[in-house]
Amino acid sequence: MKKKALAFLLALALCAGLAPLSLGAAALPAMDVVFLVDTSGSMGYEIVSEEGWAIANPLLSATDALRYYVRELTASGLAAFRFALIDYRDYPESTTWEEDYAFRVALDFTADTQAVEEALAGLSTGYGGDYEEAVCSALTEGLSALSWRTDAGKAGILIGDAPALDPEITT
Repeated sequence: MKKKALAFLLALALCAGLAPLSLGAAALPAMDVVFLVDTSGSMGYEIVSEEGWAIANPLLSATDALRYYVRELTASGLAAFRFALIDYRDYPESTTWEEDYAFRVALDFTADTQAVEEALAGLSTGYGGDYEEAVCSALTEGLSALSWRTDAGKAGILIGDAPALDPEITT
């Protein structure tokens, strides 16, 4: 049920971003889509990829679903899509695990779907500390670190299983 809800929310978010197309408006010339993915330890089952199963069942994991949507959106011809990937966890100062980080830009915007798939395959989980994660840092600092096109539609898809830290170190 959790995976079906994830797929529904992802589809809803993408459809909302492309809604003018279904209303008879001209196609968007360009669309920048960023995936923000929680890679703390509790997301392990959503990060794991079952190679070769994504096309037959794109909902095995969140990353498989994202790979599927990248392929489908690119093939749709609705816009000139570019994709970016940000992953987030928690501050190492909070978790006391030096490999943790608030967020990182795993991939800046690109139209190269192979690069997107490789970046998604390269995600791994860390510790993440407590239940809450550095969601606000990923949104504020992470999104501003990307090379957005000024003439493109913009969409962000947030995938996680925990709320934001309140407060965060930087907020």
